[in-house]
Amino acid sequence: MTIEQLQEIINKPNTNEAVYLLTQSDLNLPSWANDLEPQYNEMKHAIMVDALRYPVKMQNGVDQIRRIPLAKQKEAVNKMAQSLFYTDVVRKYDIENDDEQAEEAKEALEINYKVLNAVDSLNMERGKELFKSCQVATVWRLEKKRTTIKGKTSEFALTHNLYSPALGYKLYPYFSDEKRLLGLSIGWTDARDATMKLITYVVGAVITYENTGGGWKQLDIEQNDLDVLPVIYTWIDEPVWGGKGGTALVEIMEDILSRQMMYIDKNTVPTYVIYKGEGGRVSKVEEKPDDSRRVIVVEKGGFMNAVQWEGAKDAVEWQYRTIEEQFYQQTQVFNNSPSAMQKTPLSADNKEILLFDSKARAKDYGGEYVYMLTEEFDLVKKLMAVQFPVWANQLEMLNCRSIITPYSVRSLKDRAESIKIARDAGVISIEQGVEELDVVDNVSNEVELIMNERNQEINNLL
Repeated sequence: MTIEQLQEIINKPNTNEAVYLLTQSDLNLPSWANDLEPQYNEMKHAIMVDALRYPVKMQNGVDQIRRIPLAKQKEAVNKMAQSLFYTDVVRKYDIENDDEQAEEAKEALEINYKVLNAVDSLNMERGKELFKSCQVATVWRLEKKRTTIKGKTSEFALTHNLYSPALGYKLYPYFSDEKRLLGLSIGWTDARDATMKLITYVVGAVITYENTGGGWKQLDIEQNDLDVLPVIYTWIDEPVWGGKGGTALVEIMEDILSRQMMYIDKNTVPTYVIYKGEGGRVSKVEEKPDDSRRVIVVEKGGFMNAVQWEGAKDAVEWQYRTIEEQFYQQTQVFNNSPSAMQKTPLSADNKEILLFDSKARAKDYGGEYVYMLTEEFDLVKKLMAVQFPVWANQLEMLNCRSIITPYSVRSLKDRAESIKIARDAGVISIEQGVEELDVVDNVSNEVELIMNERNQEINNLL
């Protein structure tokens, strides 16, 4: 598609035809409602809802199948998002040491982006939305609201909204032949009055459509002077748990646990044994059809014992553990639950080795994310230049690269010691060491404080 073809669709006199064409996505991704949510939501797994595979077995008004859902898909989503964004994304700027105006513009942008818009929390949130629903969009805009940053006041506030299928929105992206995003439509149904709505974003305009039941109508075309699309969009081909393949492994684990619980329940029913006396008399016992007690008569001198294959327990544990390991290997998610970590009491370095596979996949996802963050940074710069014209020139000249650091089990102390060794060896500078440690927001100020403290210590010694 070209931008001219997209504009032609928007300008069609038949609004119903225009909306139909706008809701034809250029991507063929799994459907959230039909494919992904039944896998992601453990209460919609087959063990809970499929009466053909797991028919109800009622006894005394209770289903004898102890249905145990496992939220492994949610675990994979959360852990991958946490692996990527447990450590905040670091933005490294290319600024001359004596360029105070550029430094001020950078600090203002960081306040606007990181503090006022809480981008670190946003990254975690949209990471989860992406990994479970395969696509996510962030729409940035300026709204009429007074904002003050570093003594400068604007009549506008920079803000954003997050959209994904898991949040109730349908996303329809349009790409050029070079895979460049030309526009995006977001559709949803208003829960208050069941009105269907669609908003289409293109460079320079936002078009709003509505359907109250009598067909689609174009409500508004909002023109703007932005030469950039105010939308950041990204997608993945399958959810982080591996789609149907990963879900099949989870279903086997749910089946194992649920059936074993049913057998355990059957074998934990109280058993009453009546022993025959010397006269051979037995007390009268009445047993109702719905009575779960078992009455067993044993001859004098006899005994009762449960007969079970000795390897049954070990076989069940082996089967479950093997399937669980396959799930974590397939998804490349590290099983760092407290119970799993206690079973393998390893040093931090050895745990880092175990983390290698999950960190590699996090890096893989991080590559796509860095590309998205680069586009977002350019968009935020342009919007902020409109918000604060006083910094427009400096913002335009700012260059920045985002660095995503996957989760590490090494403590702050371990990292500090590694940085100190590198610094003592003359491999890195003090400024680089402060950046790598990532415990302060203003690296330059921190380096200056460190140098002042060192000079003061030298003067005291003299």
